[in-house]
Order: sequence, then C-alpha cells, then structure tokens
Amino acid sequence: MDGARTEPESRRLGLHLVVPGLLGFWALYFAVVTLSNLTDLLRALHVLPAGWRWVSGNLAFIAASTEKFGIPAWASAVLLAGVIGWETVAAVLFWRAAREPGGRWPGPAFVVSLSLWGTFIVLDEILLIFETGAEATHLRLLIATLLTLVVLRLAGPLPQTTRS
Repeated sequence: MDGARTEPESRRLGLHLVVPGLLGFWALYFAVVTLSNLTDLLRALHVLPAGWRWVSGNLAFIAASTEKFGIPAWASAVLLAGVIGWETVAAVLFWRAAREPGGRWPGPAFVVSLSLWGTFIVLDEILLIFETGAEATHLRLLIATLLTLVVLRLAGPLPQTTRS
C-alpha cells in the first residue's frame, strides 16, 4: 500500500441520488415556462381575458425585438408558438428521463434544451438585443444545463437508451 486511503463506497456522496431531482427540476422548469408562454399567447389571441396576469411577457419582447427589422407583428405569435413547442418537447423529455433515471438516457432532453438556449443566444446577437439582458439570461441557462449534465456524468455512467 502506498498510504493513500480510498473511502469505502458506502461513505461516498451518492450523486446518483441527485439525478432524478435534477431531471425533475428541468422538467418542472420547462413545464412552467411553457405554460407562462402559452398563457401569453392565448391572451394575445383573446382566448384568455385581457386582464389575465400570469403571462411570460415574451410575446411583447419578441415583437419589440423583431419590429425594428420590419417583421410583422403576427410573426411574433408564430415565433412564440414555435418556442412553446420546443419547450414542450424539452419538458416531456426531461419528465420521461426523471421518471426512469436508471432506464432512460436523458441525452435527447439535453440536446433539445441546449439547442434552445444556443439558438436564443445567437438570435440575441442577430437581433441586437444584448442590451436587454436576455443574452446573459440565456447564457446562464445554457451553463446551468451543461453543469447539470456534468453532475449527471459524475454520478456515474448514464444508462444506455432503452428501446420500447
């Protein structure tokens, strides 16, 4: 023995116990964001009353960001609908992975999430809206998603994709 002590397996931090919680957090986060964006869109389409207060405000943000390039207002609703679809897919994939952390590879959820944040960061630059702070928020979400993936990798080998 070279004098180096290794801690018994039973005394190490069981990061594998954190996996369902992290995946569940992202599932819940995307579900809440999806719903607040959906209520925003439904209020704009007069499906919800004008006084409906629980909305994301992202429709107005998109409209303000794109109007300086001559993009019509109706396109903002289409763009937000696309984002809602993207976020819904992320929420479902994270939820499925959280429900079966030992049997379902969360890779697709991370691909969808990281591609969303990456797309937002690029669009922040294209639309010249970095002064709003949106880019910093999107960058923090990208980093948080990557950090979650790192923690999952530290928790041990992630399961292979199951085929059903």
